[in-house]
Amino acid sequence: MSIEIIPPKERRPAVFLECEALRQFAEGSAASDARPALERVRAAGFMSIGIANRPDSYRGPEDHDDLAASYTRLRESLGLDEIRACWHDPAKFCLCRMPGFKLLIDAASDHWLALGESYLVGISHAAIAAGYGLSVPTILVADCTADEKPRPDVRASTLVEALEWIVERANRSVPAYAGLKTQTGG
Repeated sequence: MSIEIIPPKERRPAVFLECEALRQFAEGSAASDARPALERVRAAGFMSIGIANRPDSYRGPEDHDDLAASYTRLRESLGLDEIRACWHDPAKFCLCRMPGFKLLIDAASDHWLALGESYLVGISHAAIAAGYGLSVPTILVADCTADEKPRPDVRASTLVEALEWIVERANRSVPAYAGLKTQTGG
């Protein structure tokens, strides 16, 4: 019998970005800052992956094409590597609808991502909970009260501020959870 050891594929980190945060950012006054900030994220070695829950207002197949087209426009305008969305009925349980984290697990599996070196940037506590469930450091781009659970690891005023913080840490080779006082790390 002969045993062959197959070397593992090189894993890379990702920045998961909640699509509602991206949509607000892309439509806001700082839209011209979005693409360069995401290009710096990719230059630092991260994949950029949008993640989305199907909106509660989604009415079914008649909305699917319009929503899918809006995600495609968002991906192309910001230069994201991809967008993954949960299309399931919000009234029914599924593992991919945030705070479930199957969208992140599937992306990690498909792209050999290093979740422990990745980040999740969002505006909702559902997104923060999805990152928390996988011990992915989370950045909330918004104000929230201290008693909301799970609490984000970092708060940022803007999406660009969050992305620049990630790039700065990557450029200094600071591990994702190093120095963070969190519920899951540090």
